[in-house]
Amino acid sequence: MALSKNAIYRLLLLAIVVAGFALRLYHLGYHGFFCDEIYSVEVANGSADPELAQFDAARPLYFFLLKIWLAASYDEAWLRTLSIIFGLGNILLIAKLGNLLSGKKVALAAALLTALSPMEVHYSQQVRMYTMGTFLVIAGTILLLKTFESNKKLYLFSWALTRLLMVLTLPLTALVLIVDGLFALSQRGRTKLLPLFAACAAVLALLWTPFLLIILKAQTSPYDAWRFALDIPTPLNFLTLMIAFTASAVPLREIGDMPVYDIFTFIYCGVLALLLFAGLALALKQRKILWCTAWGLVPLAVLFIWSQFRAPLFITRYTMFAAPFVFIVFAYSFFRVMQRSRLLGVAIALVYGLGISSFLHYYYNHAVHEDWRPICQYLVEHEKPGDEIVFWNYHSQYLIGYYYQGKNHISDMGVVVQKTPVKIGNTTVKKYIVALDFDPRPGQRLWLIVRLSPAGWIRMHPIYKGVQNEIAKNFKIIGHNVVAGCDVYEVVAP
Repeated sequence: MALSKNAIYRLLLLAIVVAGFALRLYHLGYHGFFCDEIYSVEVANGSADPELAQFDAARPLYFFLLKIWLAASYDEAWLRTLSIIFGLGNILLIAKLGNLLSGKKVALAAALLTALSPMEVHYSQQVRMYTMGTFLVIAGTILLLKTFESNKKLYLFSWALTRLLMVLTLPLTALVLIVDGLFALSQRGRTKLLPLFAACAAVLALLWTPFLLIILKAQTSPYDAWRFALDIPTPLNFLTLMIAFTASAVPLREIGDMPVYDIFTFIYCGVLALLLFAGLALALKQRKILWCTAWGLVPLAVLFIWSQFRAPLFITRYTMFAAPFVFIVFAYSFFRVMQRSRLLGVAIALVYGLGISSFLHYYYNHAVHEDWRPICQYLVEHEKPGDEIVFWNYHSQYLIGYYYQGKNHISDMGVVVQKTPVKIGNTTVKKYIVALDFDPRPGQRLWLIVRLSPAGWIRMHPIYKGVQNEIAKNFKIIGHNVVAGCDVYEVVAP
């Protein structure tokens, strides 16, 4: 008996979800936690630095769920499964949204992009709130579309509740409400639900206001100060960010210009860029895809403009909630290209397939973040009683205490950075002048821990190099090793 088209669709979608599940399980507990994951656990269990707890009070929903998760186990792999659940949910919801907007072929292609995206895999393997925030963005968009298709109040109330949960998980997702409002206004004359929509939106805003005030207060938090060291994004970054949704932060980094590691990466970026531009052009002729494009690009445009004048927010993980809409545009464009030229479509699929296999291989074989588990193990194995452990980080005693089992004192290393004009030939440039701000006892043995900074971090890398130079200038270096993404210096104070 031949299978129906719906049955074939479900089987293909199930295969995509299973593939996505396998990719997300692979190496799940291979690495220990990096700093943000430790912060998540500490906020959830109530042991975090009070300043950090206040900083994260504006996005409490994920930490509430994580606290429930902690009741079962503190195992790294177990805690990461919470993000996997939402990551798999994203595959299913993107398929649902793609089907609503442009049919089953686009739905399956968008779901496949999500399942195979190293970025989606990466954040599904973190004890962080990003896949959950994306899940709520997609769910809310589906409910809004259903609201005006059916004119049912239940869908509208569900949209309002989902959007409230969304902003309580990832505050920046509030930007999709701009497009929600425009979409609702476009339904004038087709529905009687607009007054009720406005009332729901007002209640949503009222309920979110206390958390918005926390966000505004947290703008000066030291936990957010790292963004001031990021480079201002360029139009090229706007393009490569959307390509990075399919390829992760490696080898396309979160910030800085696109590093072309080889000719194939350049070809991959060029093909995806052309496919994206084709999709955007075709969206002008397809109303539903045009709205999908708006849900993806309007929030990105707002964050891009903001980042020109304030500490940048145009960062992969902050913007990944827009990825579902970009995936659907890619999928829609691909099938339109296939209609015109099957050969070109096959070529695009081949480049994408080779790229994804290469990027996933890179992801699984290169640590994306520092790993505090082996760093702390290294310290315990090599330290001596009376040593001082000093980290270039903020409130390290909360961070390192998660893994560190030794008994030596832990403290932070302050770094003072000044920009000084320096004349090189006829050109004046600003150079970073770095000084260390801590006062060890003469003759004391210390362990100095400094996180590596890649050369692509255009503003941070010179500061990192300055810290290295200051350590070499001010201390007698006994040993230096790179351990799990950090420089570990064994030094003696003069």
